[in-house]
Amino acid sequence: MKFSVITVCLNSEKTIEKTIKSVINQQGIELEYIIIDGCSSDNTVEIIKKYASNLAYWCSESDKGIYDAMNKGISIATGDVISFINSNDWYAEGALASVCQKMTEGDFDLVCGRVARIEDETIVRISSKPQDETELYCNMVYEHPGIFSKKSVFTRFGGFDLQYRICADYDWLLRVYNKGVRIAYLDTLVSYFSKGGVSSGPQIAEEKKEVCLKHLPKVLYEKYYDSIIDSYSRAILARKYRDAFADIQDSVMLREQIKMEFASLDRCTLFGTGRVAEKCCDLFDMINIEILRVCDNDHQKQGKEFRGLLVESPEYIRPDDKIVIGSTLYAKEIRNQLESLNVMQIVDFSDIIRKVISCVEEKKAGISSGKEINSHV
Repeated sequence: MKFSVITVCLNSEKTIEKTIKSVINQQGIELEYIIIDGCSSDNTVEIIKKYASNLAYWCSESDKGIYDAMNKGISIATGDVISFINSNDWYAEGALASVCQKMTEGDFDLVCGRVARIEDETIVRISSKPQDETELYCNMVYEHPGIFSKKSVFTRFGGFDLQYRICADYDWLLRVYNKGVRIAYLDTLVSYFSKGGVSSGPQIAEEKKEVCLKHLPKVLYEKYYDSIIDSYSRAILARKYRDAFADIQDSVMLREQIKMEFASLDRCTLFGTGRVAEKCCDLFDMINIEILRVCDNDHQKQGKEFRGLLVESPEYIRPDDKIVIGSTLYAKEIRNQLESLNVMQIVDFSDIIRKVISCVEEKKAGISSGKEINSHV
């Protein structure tokens, strides 16, 4: 079984060598490595030339974007299996051999392995098998650097649609999924994905919603439509909050105003230890609001430290505790759980985010509303 691995790049001198090495050092497989560069103006091409003897093909020429470059690679590829590893990502050792073994176990069109997300050289998340594969209609549960497709899938159903600048890979995956491709899940870490690049930009939310609704079967509208819209709304809110947070960092007056708005939350318990909880801690640190305790439903996190506090089980929550829910994805479930414990003082971090955004927007407009946060506290 021959693998065609395609890397597309543009001005990637800081990262591409690690990517290249992770590909050419794969053992136990027949490999064809293709690099499509979009006319880099830095030292990227010189690094590619350094490894030219390990490449089946490379070029440096203008294109219409990342997915146009990927389509070029597909047209050149001669392997049985095609995969993409971008220039700031890299394969795990032995990844392709593991995929090859899985491919030969059954009549599969795609093999999808686990992908680790890297931020500041630290693994912050590792993808896992979805409980229900139809979750694919809400989120790209099989991540791009972990997808390995038989070339015949591209031959039958085509490559990436260039009308999508950010989510063409997701559009392609849903398109072939709706055509009935056979997908095998590989419970092995196959690649590492670095934060950044076009997929981390603010435009992804709008494109993602369009792609999801385009491919969502009518029979699943009731099951997934609200989740798709909610995911889109949360993404837009998160982007606005990032901008607002930067404004707060730059303004002593705004920090004092935000601190007054949330003074009632001082000495609270934070429920959650994920990325949303990290954002909550960052805000509270900036406005000097003390978090006394942290709890989480994940047994593997309990007993470990989070921001200098020992993570506790929710069973230790008392009815008179003030709880900030540091999660958006599971906020409803956590609120129901807390209410079953007769906890009355609850506020979602999403409500805090909305109030912060409102304060910043009012400040920018020269308005001071003086409104209190709408919460149960």
